Amino acid sequence: MFIIGFVIFFIYVVFLVWNIVYNGNKQEEENYPTIHSDVVDFDGIGNQGRVTKVKKRKKLKDEIKRLYDRSRAD
Repeated sequence: MFIIGFVIFFIYVVFLVWNIVYNGNKQEEENYPTIHSDVVDFDGIGNQGRVTKVKKRKKLKDEIKRLYDRSRAD
């Protein structure tokens, strides 16, 4: 009787510890998704001074569109 009780208790403790670790890792990923993703941010103040390629592409597309519209108007 004590052996069966110990086995049940041991299985309960194993699943309890697994549940705590699993949910802790999952919660950390959900609440702090940017901690590990921004490896270029050395000073820790964010992307305030960084220029991205997306802005450059948008400017380039706008310039091409402007030139195209101007050439069609002639």
